[in-house]
Amino acid sequence: MLEQHPYKNESVLFVDDEKYAISTVQRLFNQDFTIYTACGAEEALEILRKHSEIIVLVTDLRMPKIDGMELIRRVSNEYPAIVSILLTAYADTALIADTMREGILYQYVSKPYDAKILRQQIVQGIKWNVVTKERDICDVERMELRKEIEEIRKTKGEGLLS
Repeated sequence: MLEQHPYKNESVLFVDDEKYAISTVQRLFNQDFTIYTACGAEEALEILRKHSEIIVLVTDLRMPKIDGMELIRRVSNEYPAIVSILLTAYADTALIADTMREGILYQYVSKPYDAKILRQQIVQGIKWNVVTKERDICDVERMELRKEIEEIRKTKGEGLLS
C-alpha cells in the first residue's frame, strides 16, 4: 500500500477477462485508489459512461470480442482525458510504440507485473492527468486574458480617435 499520497482517492478502472486477475488488482490496490473493475471492454465502456470520475484505465491486451488496444482507442476518442495503461504478456512493440506516439497509450506494463511498478505507473498516470487538466485550464485562462487585452486596446484606441 502507498503511504498517504495525494492521489489516494482517484478512480482507476481495471479491465481483464480473467476473474482471478480482477480479484488480484482489487486486493493489491483497493487501499491505494478507488477501484472499478470490468470483465471486458463492453462492460468497461458502460462503467465509464456512468462514472466520470475515472481518470486511469488499466486494461489487459488479449480479451474476447474487443481487445485491450481497441478499448484504449475507443476510450481515447470518447474520453480523451483518461490515461490508458496496457497490461500484456504479448508485447507487440511496434504497435505499442505507435499508439504511445499517437498519444493514445500512456504506458504499458508487462505481465506478470510487479505490483510496485504497476502502482507507480498508475500514480504517474494520475499525475499526468492532473497536470494536463491544469494546463488546459491555464490555456483557457490565457485565451480569455488575450481577448480582454485586445478589447482594452480597442477601447483605448477608440478613445484616442475621438
